[in-house]
Amino acid sequence: MIKPFNLILLMSCFSMTTQLYAFGLIPLQQGVNSIDLNNDGLMDYAFLAQFDNNKSHPSNSITFYIQKPEGGYSLMPSIVDQEFPYFSLSLSGSDVMVSGFQLIRDESKIFFTTADKNIISAYDKHKISYAFYEFIEDDDHPGAPLFRWRKIASASSTKTYIAVNESYSELAAIWSEIIH
Repeated sequence: MIKPFNLILLMSCFSMTTQLYAFGLIPLQQGVNSIDLNNDGLMDYAFLAQFDNNKSHPSNSITFYIQKPEGGYSLMPSIVDQEFPYFSLSLSGSDVMVSGFQLIRDESKIFFTTADKNIISAYDKHKISYAFYEFIEDDDHPGAPLFRWRKIASASSTKTYIAVNESYSELAAIWSEIIH
């Protein structure tokens, strides 16, 4: 027989596990990543590639292709001035990322987030600024892309970091504050 205290503890653990399961970072590999970005049951693609500007700091870029129900794919612009790829940025000759991006899943919905280091001195610890974007379909304006990312929130890290990719451990807590 489960004692009342143990039952409460068990229910607390289940509740915490359920909450943690609802939010997750989506791991991306170089190349094609199959992801249903808009939860329509069709497989979309996030293409992660390295942008090498012939210098010492290549960056990751991401481009999205959305499968249309009638067949074919739509190229989806990223969040920066309607350009198609979005780039991360690391410091020349180092692994210190000063800007980056991450796909996150909350329940059945996927969001795109950017992370930018508030730079005073790039090699010092600073807070990270996040922007969160939701996937939307927008067929109201002829000549405009059918799919896009719409900014829904901004936030800052509570701790300071050398690199933005170190700060992703805070995203679940920050996201929880945004949606509640």
